[in-house]
Amino acid sequence: DFARDDNPASNGETRMALPSEEQTTAEPDSVSAVLSESQELQVHRAACELVAGPILGRPTSLLDPTLGGAAKQSVMGAFVTLKRQGHLRACCGTLGQPMELLNALQQSAARTATQDMRLPPISTTELPYLTVDVSLLHNFQPLTSHGEARVNDIVIGRHGLTIQRGDANGLLLPSVPVEHSWDAETFLRQVCRKAGLPSTAWLEDATNLRTFEAVFIEGEFDESVLGEATLDPARRFSDHELRVMTDTCHRNLLALLERATPSYYIPGCSDGTVQAIALTVTAP
Repeated sequence: DFARDDNPASNGETRMALPSEEQTTAEPDSVSAVLSESQELQVHRAACELVAGPILGRPTSLLDPTLGGAAKQSVMGAFVTLKRQGHLRACCGTLGQPMELLNALQQSAARTATQDMRLPPISTTELPYLTVDVSLLHNFQPLTSHGEARVNDIVIGRHGLTIQRGDANGLLLPSVPVEHSWDAETFLRQVCRKAGLPSTAWLEDATNLRTFEAVFIEGEFDESVLGEATLDPARRFSDHELRVMTDTCHRNLLALLERATPSYYIPGCSDGTVQAIALTVTAP
């Protein structure tokens, strides 16, 4: 039930256990009833607590483990997305079967905090600069129309999409087409790309498509969850990370001189805010 959602242009190598038709109709998902404002605040705070714990290397203790009474509501999955100044920093989720909201939130937040290997690890000093978005998934429905008529069954801003064909599968949240100003046909093409399928695969009956909806909760990282944690900016990077960064700068300078594409991410190195960067190049 492990899944990631990210920039739609990425490949679809992540495999997911998508909900079956029986699972989507066997029992109602009570989160489809809108959460109260108080419950949304508790869900968001809990997501911040659950993200901060692994990054700070400390046990997570929720201020309100009942989430304002919403903890036992049933969802079909959850995603937690971290962004910094609008740029994706991490996004992971869980789906595949009905589960309690708190359980889904715990799994997706913990994975987002430390297991999204596509981007640099999140450093402790970044936490106050992050936005934390929670998507609670419900109402998975098969797309029963055929061919081009499938475009008419998708409502941008309301529906997310899952796609499955053979071993290939993928998911895009309802917020993705809104952020990228896509119409329904572009949304269908992009979810095909997410799964590593041809962009026209959505037209074929052999491609299994489902719509779903999500309760979307967004907000800035709640710094109050940090408590007494010390975010020491003086020792932000290890000696090993500094050596890796130096090597990366060297390779990127060579790439630019050769009109090649430089590397934009450094796997295994923390990120963070600095006041300035000075590069010194010396001749051999």
